[in-house]
Amino acid sequence: MSLIDKLIDKKNEFVFEKVKNSLNEELVGVGEISELRFQIKEKRVILTITLDGEINPIQATVNDFHIKYEREDLFLTFSKITTSRSWLNTLINDKLKIQRIPVPEEHADEVKLLALLI
Repeated sequence: MSLIDKLIDKKNEFVFEKVKNSLNEELVGVGEISELRFQIKEKRVILTITLDGEINPIQATVNDFHIKYEREDLFLTFSKITTSRSWLNTLINDKLKIQRIPVPEEHADEVKLLALLI
C-alpha cells in the first residue's frame, strides 16, 4: 500500500469516526453505535447498535445511501434498512416507510465531510 493510500485510509477513518460520534450524540437515551462501516462503492452503511435496556446489539445495513441537499437543509437518504430484527425491518420499511432522515444543523459539517468521500 502506498503512502497516499495510507493517508486516504486515515482520512476516511477520521471522517467515519466523526460521523459515528455525531450519531451517538443524537442517540443519547436511545442507544449507542459500537461499529459503523461505510462501503463507499456499494453506497452501503453497516452498523451495530445496542439499544438502551437491550442485552444483544442490533446489526443494521442501510442500502443505497446518499446525502441530499434541499435548499438549506441536508438529508441522509436510502432505499431500505435491513436489521437483525424482523419486527424492526417491518416497522422501519413497511409501517413508517422511512427513507430519509434530516441532518441536525450541529452535525452538518461531519456529514458534508462524508459527502466528499462518497
